[in-house]
Amino acid sequence: MNAVQIGPLVFASDRLVAIIAVLAFFITAELLARWLREESRVIHFWSFALVVGWIIGARLGFVLDNFESFRAHPLDALKIWQGGFAPFIGAVAVALIMLILVLRRSPALMPLSIAIAVTALAAMGAHRVLPDRVEGQLPARLFTDMSGAPAPLLPGGDRAGGVPVVVNLWATWCPPCRREMPMLIETAATAEGVHLVLVNQGESAPVIAKFLRDEGLSDAAILRDPDSTLGQEYEIPGLPGTLFFDSDGALVNVHVGEISRAELMCQIRALQAAP
Repeated sequence: MNAVQIGPLVFASDRLVAIIAVLAFFITAELLARWLREESRVIHFWSFALVVGWIIGARLGFVLDNFESFRAHPLDALKIWQGGFAPFIGAVAVALIMLILVLRRSPALMPLSIAIAVTALAAMGAHRVLPDRVEGQLPARLFTDMSGAPAPLLPGGDRAGGVPVVVNLWATWCPPCRREMPMLIETAATAEGVHLVLVNQGESAPVIAKFLRDEGLSDAAILRDPDSTLGQEYEIPGLPGTLFFDSDGALVNVHVGEISRAELMCQIRALQAAP
């Protein structure tokens, strides 16, 4: 599974790689700043500028690439904790800042170049070590709908039904699940060419029904997995988790943690574009 649990915290592997990279950069920059004491202030300033520049550039690149999703919900662009970055555009932003240092002949150029090199090595090492396994098939077994009747993940019980399938694992006690639920239910009702189903993990029908009623949400896309078998089968270490299956029923991606509208639609488009 492409996620790591550290105590009570669950990190998607790509986010943990990013955290390790940022820590490696700041630690290296700080060590060099202490060694080059006369240049410490300029190193501190430009190291911060590089990280902020990467975040802004990478986020802006993702927003522009998914403009349709953000146009209807512009404030979603500020929700960077949900993920959604374009690493290449972030790298371009870093290159532009480094060009400024070259033109200014800044004493921070060499130490920050070293910090960037260490960061790249740390990120590559973490990517190789951390789990990134995504494999499995769409379950054919029955779950339970809100009326208590047995129900498959797909209407009619087809293995894949010829369309991609998105399965969200959630629970009412999970704050990120509650935040993303209105968007997921709306997408399930409106998205074409994909089947999206929200499978509750381990809760009773009355508990789920009360939550949906209190929030004014439909139960049309809701199924129950009373024994949390899906989370165990796909080794989801925490909720929420979103599984993406192609039209042949093969698992092709897993998103652990809260998912944004833009990221969801980006993954759906990738499924629909696959041969």
